[in-house]
Amino acid sequence: MPAAIWRWLRYAPLTFWVIGGVGVAVGTVLRVLDGAGVEWWKAGPVRAGFEEFGQSVLWVTVPALLIAVLTAGSLGALALYVENWWGLRTEWSDDRTLTVRRGLLTTRSVGIERDRLRGVMLREPLLLRAGGGATVQAVAGGLGDAEEAQRRGSLLPPAPRATALRVAAGALRRSDTSPFRQPSLTTHPRAALHQRVRRGLYLAVLPPVVTLLALGVLLTPVLLHCAWMYAAVATVTVWLLARDAHRSLGHGLSGPYLLTRSGTFSRDTLALRRDTIAAWTLTTSPYGRRHGLVTLTAAVAAGRHGYRIPDLDAGEAPAFAAAASPGILDEWLVR
Repeated sequence: MPAAIWRWLRYAPLTFWVIGGVGVAVGTVLRVLDGAGVEWWKAGPVRAGFEEFGQSVLWVTVPALLIAVLTAGSLGALALYVENWWGLRTEWSDDRTLTVRRGLLTTRSVGIERDRLRGVMLREPLLLRAGGGATVQAVAGGLGDAEEAQRRGSLLPPAPRATALRVAAGALRRSDTSPFRQPSLTTHPRAALHQRVRRGLYLAVLPPVVTLLALGVLLTPVLLHCAWMYAAVATVTVWLLARDAHRSLGHGLSGPYLLTRSGTFSRDTLALRRDTIAAWTLTTSPYGRRHGLVTLTAAVAAGRHGYRIPDLDAGEAPAFAAAASPGILDEWLVR
């Protein structure tokens, strides 16, 4: 195992599996017990544990439970990281094949032909980005469906962003990291920010607030105070996340590559070979039509098979698509 990967272990807890892994493990155990007909919730130790938890001081027991979950999740994430990425080697084994070899208990080796490599994606999930890390994903054909392509196309685990930039550039056979380091991307209209704020308010703020208000009127006034406190905190959170998502939006062209960046929970920067784009789809919503926003989707025979550039200016989107892949939209453009 390369010495560098031991230093990268600090990025393992900054992933979904810290909490999600615990949920998956608990769910698997409960499903097995249910399949065996075991009524685990009736067991004496389980009932005693629930009673003790309910009778204890919650401001002590709840943080203690959260710490226990995070500790278990972190240990699990570290174990998965080592098992999946032990002995990592990502290299061009010859001029035509990019090879990724990794694994401790099970050695995995994936060869990606150069002709099937459509591009590279730099992924920066929120926690990993806060810690200065990133992962690298190959966009290639012949790796299976979207889920299999994501698993088999992984070129680098959570690692320092500088390392991820070098791996992404190496996969593109470039001597520099210019497509990713500070890409010159066109920003998106401010209406895209407003759309994200509205969506967050409608989905994350309004339903819980209405529910708490209704329960407060029917049950106890305490829930009325919970409603306004939740509304205040959630509204600020939605605004901050929407602003970050809007700042992440961008698109552009860099030589033979189309560049697009989007996302806040996972900010993804994609460098896609322009000559591999098979078709374009332009979609919009009622809000988008009113405010001049269009989402472009590039159809590619690889990876997810479609890569979105969300919320472009409606007047610029067709021209950008035509410039990125000449000939596809020519018959639809008004000269």
